[in-house]
Amino acid sequence: YYLEEGKSVPQICELLDVGNLGSFYSGTQRRNYSLDNAAIVYPLGMKYGQMPMFRLSAELKEEVEPVLLQLALDFTIKRFPSFSAVIKNGFFWHYLEGVNTVFLAEEEKDIPCKPISIVLRSYRSFRVLYYRKRISVEFFHVLTDGSGGMTFLKTLIGEYLRLKGKKIPVSQGVLDINEEVKAVFQKKAEEVGAPITFAEDRPSKSPLKGDLFFFPFKGELERVFALTGLCQEKNRRTILTAVHLLREQGIEISDKAVKKGFAEVTTMTGLMGRWQTISTKPLTICDTGHNVGGMQYIVRQLDEMKNEKLKMKNDGKVRLHIVIGMVSDKDVNTVLSMLPKDAIYYFTQASVQRAMPAEELAQKALSIFNFQFSTYKDVASAYQAAKAAASDDDLIFIGGSTFVVADLLRFVL
Repeated sequence: YYLEEGKSVPQICELLDVGNLGSFYSGTQRRNYSLDNAAIVYPLGMKYGQMPMFRLSAELKEEVEPVLLQLALDFTIKRFPSFSAVIKNGFFWHYLEGVNTVFLAEEEKDIPCKPISIVLRSYRSFRVLYYRKRISVEFFHVLTDGSGGMTFLKTLIGEYLRLKGKKIPVSQGVLDINEEVKAVFQKKAEEVGAPITFAEDRPSKSPLKGDLFFFPFKGELERVFALTGLCQEKNRRTILTAVHLLREQGIEISDKAVKKGFAEVTTMTGLMGRWQTISTKPLTICDTGHNVGGMQYIVRQLDEMKNEKLKMKNDGKVRLHIVIGMVSDKDVNTVLSMLPKDAIYYFTQASVQRAMPAEELAQKALSIFNFQFSTYKDVASAYQAAKAAASDDDLIFIGGSTFVVADLLRFVL
């Protein structure tokens, strides 16, 4: 769908961030939920073919894309864990038992509010339906009331529209599907009696006196920050939020000190390997990002850099050379599936026991897509091969593992 819409691979990776799945589908145990006083009466009054159901619908401006609605449901359900449940008979009362099941968004072909079978564990207590431009949800009334159902529908549609590339604010009943992550930090903060601040909730204005640039930093700090990768945007915001809070506590931190910290972070801390430039001819970058979250930023930035180079060239030829190695305990297949398909690959392995053999990594990649590649037993050899094959106008990237970058830096520095 996205390719037909003309979206690039980095854009697709950003929209389909697997982090949105959370841990919902990986868990093996689900908790049980007691019914409130109002919900207790509904199971008692059920008869064959009769069930208290209610329905909420929304009419869109365009035909529903079933594959995107399914993804939206996959991402949204984790925010409503009590909806992933079926009704069960207790000793005295009914209760909701959590289930591990994939919820399907189905085309509507039957009468509205048809009773749901709740006999088997694999069945659920609500359904998501679509028909032409309409999205509907039907609930067994024991699961929620109209207010809870409307919040679910709004959040589901908000996520669906986000997957279509729309900017949907978290407001007016649309929930943040990743709010559960915040809840973990909030709970811990409450346990230890510590205040907690989320950087994204703070005003976006810079704390520097008289400085009027806003997030993301299209101003002085962006120009001087020694860490230049796209993933640093959130780090910059966190740093400046900390500056806000420390100043509110009466701690003196001068603008000069903040600017110096941004400009000299690598020299003051010894931090290396974060979107670090190794050479300019050809432009050679290394980065220690090694998981799905980090790789989505890397792929996006490589695509942007390649497009920038293409704009400056007349012949339209800029090749991307990727030297990559990974360790065996990472999500190798997902990371490989995110990589650009038109690059030239140099598979290698770091000098650590956990490193995946280069040949094995190449075979895993070949099972996902066809590409031009070669394998090398050490990072230095792979880097030298990429450098020899690249022209001055090409782009070389080295990464996939912190250990790979460490071996590279040991060789070139």
